Amino acid sequence: MAGDIPDIDARIRARLLEGMNTKDLLQAIKDFHNVTGIRQDDEVQWRKAIMLVQDPDAFQHARDDEMTLTDDEDKMLGLDREPQKPELHPNQRLPTFQRNDYNKWRHLPWQQWKIIILCALGAVTQGWAEAAVNGAQQWYQAAFQKYIDVPRGLEGLQPAPGILLAYTDTQREIWTTRDFFWSTAFSITFAALQARVQSWWELFIYRLLLGIGIGPKSATIPIYIAECAPASIRGSLVMFWQVWTAFGIMLGCLSGVALQHLGNVSIPEVCPQTDPPKLLEWSCSKNWRLILASPSILPIFLFLYIYNCHESPRWAVAEGHRLRINLRPEAAKHYYQKAYRGLEALSRHELLAARDMLSHYYLLDEEGRDLAYRLEKHPRRAELHGATTGDITEGDPAKRLATEQQALLYTMGFGLINFFFAAPAFFTIDTIGRRTLLLCTFPFLAISHFITTAAFATDSTTAGPYVALVGMYHFGIFYSFGEGPVPFVYASESMPLYCREQAMALVVSINWLFNWLIAFSGPWMFGAMRPAGTFAFYGVWCVIIWFMILFLVPETRLLKLEEIDFVFDRVKTRQFRRHALQSLRWQLHMDDKPERLYAGPETR
Repeated sequence: MAGDIPDIDARIRARLLEGMNTKDLLQAIKDFHNVTGIRQDDEVQWRKAIMLVQDPDAFQHARDDEMTLTDDEDKMLGLDREPQKPELHPNQRLPTFQRNDYNKWRHLPWQQWKIIILCALGAVTQGWAEAAVNGAQQWYQAAFQKYIDVPRGLEGLQPAPGILLAYTDTQREIWTTRDFFWSTAFSITFAALQARVQSWWELFIYRLLLGIGIGPKSATIPIYIAECAPASIRGSLVMFWQVWTAFGIMLGCLSGVALQHLGNVSIPEVCPQTDPPKLLEWSCSKNWRLILASPSILPIFLFLYIYNCHESPRWAVAEGHRLRINLRPEAAKHYYQKAYRGLEALSRHELLAARDMLSHYYLLDEEGRDLAYRLEKHPRRAELHGATTGDITEGDPAKRLATEQQALLYTMGFGLINFFFAAPAFFTIDTIGRRTLLLCTFPFLAISHFITTAAFATDSTTAGPYVALVGMYHFGIFYSFGEGPVPFVYASESMPLYCREQAMALVVSINWLFNWLIAFSGPWMFGAMRPAGTFAFYGVWCVIIWFMILFLVPETRLLKLEEIDFVFDRVKTRQFRRHALQSLRWQLHMDDKPERLYAGPETR
């Protein structure tokens, strides 16, 4: 059976520069430079690069042409995958300077750190906009319901950006990586305008339009990071999006606690509950208006920062191919050269930049010629994650505890948990893998909901709410390093470039639609199913989704984006289901260990 295991690198070599000898490779380099207009400053380096594209192990053995890698080139190539430390005695340690040589984070170029800063700013902006409304809603709901007849379901204002965000994301083909510069302007404008609302429908419209500011960022930045990051740390870098989103959620919760006593809202003599118009005056509504407007501050820095980052090289190469097909060769050269400049800034070594440029050029050209086949194959399993990422914590037990102040503090506690417990995923997503994290955490998500179910099912008015709070916090712990970050990583890396933007947009749209749907339907579900039945319903879905992950989601750890395409092309869904079932039976000691489906880095 070992001979039936497809090798990823072998499949790439079979389709990329297939059968070319040294003379053909040299001619391919010449043709490449003529088409792209990229200067061939170091001929030897480009020869090494195209040989590495044809065969990643080209320099692992003696060559007839006696061409070899320098020590620095060899070290950087090793870091590009996964550093392999030498075997040591249990009591032996490497010297510090040698340990640094195997640290895959130490040699990151400054441009990669700039992308991390971009990710942090964009994610915190989104998280803050999502969560700030939590601290404000108890006051604006009281004001609007006293002042005007508000339909039941005002809680739907909280995730209202998801409605328009879903549509904006599906239009992702009109956005490029830097075009969300303008979406940041929407974030600033409509977050600030929330401070002047006088009715619930004004707030709903502003939060709806805020989706235009959030949508492109949440669909674009994870893809941008995935396309720019080295394979060895891609999962950790993309996961920064969820980590900093959690940090933004924490800041949104903190803003509610910090600003709750502003103004005269807590002085009954000045802001009497029996005088409805007073509740909307500035002196009586300063706290919740400033809480709602607080997410407009950070996007200003993002607005000024975005042009410090290079465009995605993969996107630029694809754009060059499109222009060349449309008989605009000079315009295509501009994008090819732009892609190479980006790779030089993003890569650890010039040789890696040349290799990746050639790899993108030929693989994306191959992908474009094979478009009809791929359109059938690739709207694939990653999209299922979009249907499984709805935030099912909107029925916040904290809101049912004693006082408004306590509820704010308990909600802030969830924000802190959401941020700090994302750290385990940062250290494990590129070691134990995406699929394993999901399979290990989803059972605990189900348990969390069943704990909350038991709390609401009891008649205790003292212990019940606190048991529900334990269930909520328990959910936050396991959500933060499992279902929270992994789907964004998986979706951003598992789609082919020609439809990655639209596919990622669809995943994010489904995520936001379910987020909005769950929050908006919460009051009706609590009325029809009672809180216990509602949380039991969510818990059952966690169990169902665990089986969906088991049978439909392969591992992508340590694979290059080009290699991931071949995994999804080669391993059929039916074959993967059989393998997953046999693996489960083996874990339960009911069957023999199954053969690997494919050879690649994830099986080492």
